[in-house]
Amino acid sequence: MSRTIGRNDPCLCGSGRKYKRCCLPKEETAQLEEAGARGSRMGRPDGPDGKLRRRIVRFLDEEIPDVDDYRREAVCVWLGRPRDDPGPFDQEWNEPEFLALMDYMIHDFIATGCDAPVLELFSHREGANLPRQERALLECWRENHVGVYEAQDIRKGEGAAVKDLLLEEEFFVNDVSLSRKLERWDIFAGRVLKEPDRYVLSGAALLIPRSQRLPVLEEIQRRWHGAAKTPTKATFRAFMKASWPEVRRLIIERGNRLPELRTGTGEPVLFSRAWYEVLDHPAVKKYLDATPGIEHMGTHEDPVLRGERYDWVTSDPAAFVLPGEEGTAFQTTWFDSDGKARGLVLGNLTLFERELEVQCMSKQRLKRLTALLEERMGAAIRRKSTLFQEPEEALEQFRRSDKRGEETRSEIPPDLERKLLKEYFTEYYTRWVDMAVPALDNLTPREAAKNPSYRTRLEDLLKDFEQAELNRAGPSIPGFSQVRLIRQLLGLRS
Repeated sequence: MSRTIGRNDPCLCGSGRKYKRCCLPKEETAQLEEAGARGSRMGRPDGPDGKLRRRIVRFLDEEIPDVDDYRREAVCVWLGRPRDDPGPFDQEWNEPEFLALMDYMIHDFIATGCDAPVLELFSHREGANLPRQERALLECWRENHVGVYEAQDIRKGEGAAVKDLLLEEEFFVNDVSLSRKLERWDIFAGRVLKEPDRYVLSGAALLIPRSQRLPVLEEIQRRWHGAAKTPTKATFRAFMKASWPEVRRLIIERGNRLPELRTGTGEPVLFSRAWYEVLDHPAVKKYLDATPGIEHMGTHEDPVLRGERYDWVTSDPAAFVLPGEEGTAFQTTWFDSDGKARGLVLGNLTLFERELEVQCMSKQRLKRLTALLEERMGAAIRRKSTLFQEPEEALEQFRRSDKRGEETRSEIPPDLERKLLKEYFTEYYTRWVDMAVPALDNLTPREAAKNPSYRTRLEDLLKDFEQAELNRAGPSIPGFSQVRLIRQLLGLRS
C-alpha cells in the first residue's frame, strides 16, 4: 500500500496492466509473509501456516468481487472515514500499520454486501479442500481474539507470558519480535491466535503507555457495556472485533497524550514563577525567617550567587485540596529534621541580594503565595515579571538543556556516586513506605499492603516503579532495586 507508484498507474513490470491488477497483490503477500517471518509468527514459508496465509491472501485478491472497492472500504473504516469516501489513500504505511490493516481486513472487516470477514468466507468455500494440518490451523485461527494485555514475563528470543487485562486470562505468546520489543509490565493491544500447540500474535502489537492503561481500559469497558445488552466474554470478544479500528484509534490518541498532571492538592500542573526586585533585603529576610509556613532550607547550592532557599509548606494539605479533581499526582513531601513526613511543599523561594524568585507548580498556588508576600512585605519588594510554562514545554526545555550538559555532568567518581545514590534511595524508600501516597487515597504503602481493597493499586504502582527503573537514564546502581527494597519492607513477594 505504501508505494511511490499509484494503484491505478501502469505496472512497472511492463505488462500493460494497472499496478493494482498486476504486481501489487503479489507484493502485499510477500511483504506480509516477510514481516511475519521476522517475528516468527508464520513459521517457515513452506510450512502449513505460511501456505495457509498465502492461500487466504490469494483468495482475497482473486475471489472477492470488486476487490479494489473492498480494499478501499476497509481502509475507510480503518481510518475512521465514511465507507463511501473515494480517497485518495496513496499514503505511506509503515510496516506495523500495514500488518495491522491487513490483519483487520482478513479477520474482522465485513464489507457492504458481505455477511462475513474474508477468513470466514475462505473457510466456507475452501476449508473442506485444505490439507489436514492447514484445515486444523484454519479452525484455530477462526477463534481469534483482540484484547489488551500486560507482559508478565519476557523470554528473550521466544516470546512473552501475558495477561488479558479485561478477561483475566493468562497464557504464553510465541513471538520473537514481541520478546525483543517488550519489557516486563508493558501494556499492549493486539490479536492473539490460538493454534493447536501455542498462542501466536497476528498483525502487530500496539503499545499503550502504563500511565494510560486505566483510562483506556475504562473507556473500552464503557463502550462495550453500551454496545452489549448482556456483558459476557463472548460479547466482549465480538465487540472488540467489530470495534477494533475505533479502539485502536482511541489507544493511539491516548498514547500521544502526556498523563494529566495535578499537584498533590488537585490543581492542574502549570510551572509558575514570579520575580521581585528586593528594595529592602533585611526586611524581606526577617519576614521570611519569622513567618509560619515558610521554612528556611539553607543557602543556595551555588555560593557565588549568595542566595537563601525557603520552602512554602503546609502540614494540613486538606486545606488546599480542590475536590473532585483527578490526575497523576505530582508533589514534593516536606520532611522535618528527623526525617518524618510533615506535609507538602507548596512552593519554593530563593532570596538573593536584590531579587526574590518564587516558584510553584500551579497558577493557583502562585497567586496565593504572591498575594501573601505582597500583603506582608509591602514596599520592601516590587513585582518584576511572571512566567507560566506548560509541562510539555518544560519537558522539551529540559531535554534540550540535558543534551547540552552531557559533557559537564557530575565530577564525582562513578563508584562514589553509585554508593551515595544507593544510600539516598535506601533511606528515602524506607521512609516512603510509611508516607501518605495520593495514588493510594493517602494511605501509606504499608497500610495499603494490609488492605485487600488497595492491594491491586499498590501492585500497579510498584509495576510503574519497576518500568521506570528499566528505563531510567543516568548512573546504574548494581545490586539495588527500589522495587525489590519496597517489597522486602512490605513483606510482598517479588
